[in-house]
Amino acid sequence: CMKAMDNSMTDVPRYNRYEDTLAALEKQLRFVRLLTLHQFIPRNDSSIIVPYMITKVGDFFNDYLLYSKVLNCQSDKVKKSEYYKEAIGLVNSVDRIFKGGTVPELHGHHLNGKAFTNNLKKNKLTLINFWASWCGPCRAEIPDLKNIYQSFNKDGFDIIYVSIDEDSRAWKTASDKEKLPWTNISEAVDQNDSKNIENFVVKEIPMNYLVNADVKITNRNRTRDILRLYLKGNH
Repeated sequence: CMKAMDNSMTDVPRYNRYEDTLAALEKQLRFVRLLTLHQFIPRNDSSIIVPYMITKVGDFFNDYLLYSKVLNCQSDKVKKSEYYKEAIGLVNSVDRIFKGGTVPELHGHHLNGKAFTNNLKKNKLTLINFWASWCGPCRAEIPDLKNIYQSFNKDGFDIIYVSIDEDSRAWKTASDKEKLPWTNISEAVDQNDSKNIENFVVKEIPMNYLVNADVKITNRNRTRDILRLYLKGNH
């Protein structure tokens, strides 16, 4: 019988290779889905299915201008649908927070129940990382991020973990187990009601934004290796 993985697991490199392989396969699947969507859109440009499919896209950022153009060409009937309103809302959110954009306000509370207050200007760079207790890849990257945090925190680098857990007990249990050394907040609401998910266009996790002291987004979805190199270059 296989034992559940915990923080005492010694074969972390092998598990990380497994996660990397899984991530690569998922990336290939997302590419196929995206390619199919882009082939479908021109042939069905007045169908309510188009805005519905756009809301299901995992990563809006690479092609949001295409989606914006497609949505603006929809019929008046389609534009009255809830799917269209959701899709155009996502596109508009991406437009506001694209690279160089101002970081939206973060919402939530700390583990002690105290409301979170934005103070991103106090650090040279801040990684805003979205996670959840039930997300395996999110939990697996924590040891590496701890090492990065310990290496660069003294130079003005900080991390803010933003949980999308709906159950505050699950979030607190996972947080206690992981012993996160950085700011860790949660709204603990239904994902459909989450201001963080809406404002930051969180379609899948883990997801992160790198923010500078001017509260501007400098990068998005940096891998741990790329993040480490970036921080070394900005030491």
